Amino acid sequence: QGNSNDELWSFNGTDTSITYSTWNWKIGEWAWFNWSSSFISLGSTFLNNVWAGTIACWVNRSATWAQHTIIDKTQTGLANYVQFIVNSDDKLRMILNNTASVSSTGTVSTWWTHIWVTWNWSNCTFYINWSSSGSPANTSTSPNTSRAPFIGKVDNNTAWMYGAIDELWVWSRALTWSEFTELYNSWNWLTYPFVSSFRPKVIIY
Repeated sequence: QGNSNDELWSFNGTDTSITYSTWNWKIGEWAWFNWSSSFISLGSTFLNNVWAGTIACWVNRSATWAQHTIIDKTQTGLANYVQFIVNSDDKLRMILNNTASVSSTGTVSTWWTHIWVTWNWSNCTFYINWSSSGSPANTSTSPNTSRAPFIGKVDNNTAWMYGAIDELWVWSRALTWSEFTELYNSWNWLTYPFVSSFRPKVIIY
């Protein structure tokens, strides 16, 4: 509670200018990002060689029409290895291994919203608040690289998150719709350890 420690493996985060709060939320504590200096660093091997995967979290943006980074593992100007952001058009955007970006069809508001992306060698599939939001073609995966990923910004200190992130989970497989439905739990959302067979890699409370 109140940290960015990994609940299952060893990918604990290192917080910079992060504050935690339980105000106006029901799932433990959430992490607040201030749009200028807040971010969480993860180990360089995190998200390496994930052929199929899932990233999910609750997000509460404090502004629209601006980029807000969820997870970014890039080398700006050279390669985008993994990038999952809310883009300036308020749509979710995913880039894998420096390929062309793909986006959701729906948009993310400025209130608590659950966002979700899965990927495999065929598609990236987006969900926003339990609704499918596009499944564009994808033929890439996350590569092996020594670049360290960040939560809340990109590596050249832009696209800062302004708002809150809660229950950030990453799996090394693409979860199915039935698994997603079970975890979503009619908007109540199961929390780790879930009382189910699902196991994430990273959770932020």
